[in-house]
Amino acid sequence: MAKINGKYLNDIEDMLSPELQAEYRQVKASYNAHKAKQQAFEELLAVELGVDGGKRLACSYRFGKLSISVEDSKPVASKPVVQKINLAQWLEQQSR
Repeated sequence: MAKINGKYLNDIEDMLSPELQAEYRQVKASYNAHKAKQQAFEELLAVELGVDGGKRLACSYRFGKLSISVEDSKPVASKPVVQKINLAQWLEQQSR
């Protein structure tokens, strides 16, 4: 079941046609491969630059340009809880 988060309807994969689900699986596989390569690159870069001791290397790829900063390590924030909703309910809410 999809979840509503503000004005967005999330997790709609099961509502897609089989053809679109197959295409989306390919998109996800490509994205996951990209993220793995990006993480490996960033780890190697941090080692090469000597980032350690409670610090982390933050990378940005905005506009296709690599920018970096060294920041204090911080815990990962938890995700907010979102309301579950089906497509018909979400469409009804959007029409109000």
